[in-house]
Amino acid sequence: MFPDDLVFGPDGRMYYTDPAYYQTVFVRYVPDGPSVPLLPVGSVPYANPVTLSEDGNRLFYAQCWNVQDDNSLFELDLETSEVKLILKDIYGCASNAMAYKDNALFTPRPFEGRVVKIDLKSSPPQVTNVTTGMVAPNAVKFNSKHELFVVDDGAGEVALVNLTADHTDANRNVVARFPPRSIDNLAFDQDARLFISSTAEASVTEVLSDGQLRIVSSEGMSMAMGLAGIEVDGTQKLYTLHPGALYEIDLNNDAKLSTIVRSAVSLGPMNEPTSIAVWGQDLILMSFTSSSLMIWDLESESSKLLLDFAAPTDAHPFNGDLLVTESSMGRIVRVSPTDSFRAHEVVVEAPGAAFLFMCGDDDD
Repeated sequence: MFPDDLVFGPDGRMYYTDPAYYQTVFVRYVPDGPSVPLLPVGSVPYANPVTLSEDGNRLFYAQCWNVQDDNSLFELDLETSEVKLILKDIYGCASNAMAYKDNALFTPRPFEGRVVKIDLKSSPPQVTNVTTGMVAPNAVKFNSKHELFVVDDGAGEVALVNLTADHTDANRNVVARFPPRSIDNLAFDQDARLFISSTAEASVTEVLSDGQLRIVSSEGMSMAMGLAGIEVDGTQKLYTLHPGALYEIDLNNDAKLSTIVRSAVSLGPMNEPTSIAVWGQDLILMSFTSSSLMIWDLESESSKLLLDFAAPTDAHPFNGDLLVTESSMGRIVRVSPTDSFRAHEVVVEAPGAAFLFMCGDDDD
C-alpha cells in the first residue's frame, strides 16, 4: 500500500488515497479497523488529493503527477455512492492537496504554477485563478480565520494568500522559507498553529508567528528505496532515494546522512526514482512510476541521460553493457553505452512474470 493524502470526516472516519499500488480511495471506519476501498481497485491511477465537504457527505479526489493530458477531478456522493466527473483532460495534475469551502474547491496546479478555485455551483464548474506565478504549488488549506495558505514546493515557500487582491500574481505574503523542492503539505492544529511536512527531509516543522521554524519531528530519511555504493575521492559513500529526494551516507564520517538532491516529483530534476544502481562514477535512477531510467551525474548533480523503459526496477552492469529489468513487460533487456543505451536486446522474457531484482558475480 502507498497512502498519499488523507482527510477525516466529522464522524471520525478516515479517507485516504493510494496512487500507485491499489490506485483507489480507501475508508477506515474506526481507527483500528480494516481499510475498505470505496471504488474498484485500479480504477483511479495517480489518485492523489482527497477532501470532504463540511457535512462530510461529499468526497472529492483527483489525479496528479501523471505527465499526460488525462488527469481528472471527481466527486463521490458518500450517501448514494454516485461518482461525478468535475473536470477532465488536465495535463500533469488535476489537483494536488486541495481544500473545500462554500461549495467550491481550491486546488493547486503544480504544472501550471497556480492555485485555482472551482465553483461547484455553476454548470459546467467555473475555474478562476486564486493566485498565480508560483514555481510548483503543492497544497492549500484554510485556517480557523478562513485565511488561505499555500505551499509552493518548487520555491520552498509557504504563503498567505490575499483573496481580495486585484492581481493574482502579487497577492501572496511569504510566511516561511524552506529549501526549494523540499516541502509537501501543511496543517493547522486546534490552536491555529501552522505545521509543514517534508518527505525529502522526513520532518514536520512548526512555523512560528515571527516566521521562525521549530523542528517538531527531527530530520532524517524517509521511504528509502534501494541502495548503491561508490568510492568518491577515496571516500566510501552509500546512496539511497525515494521519488522526491536523493540521500548520501558518508561511511568515512560516522555514516553522516545528507539530502543531496530534492526533487519536485515529476517536475524534476529527478525522474521520480524508485530504485538505484551504479554505473561507473554515476548513479542509475530507475522509476517504476514514470517508466524511465536516468543516468545521474553526482559531480554536477544533474541528469546526463533520460531514457524510456517499461517500469524498470533494477539494473546491473554486465560485460561493459547494462542489464535492466522491465517489470511490466516481464523481461530483462541488455543495453549498451555505445548507442547511449537506446537499443534494447531482450535477454530473458517471460510474459506475465515481473522481474524485479538481479544480482551477478564479479567476473560477469
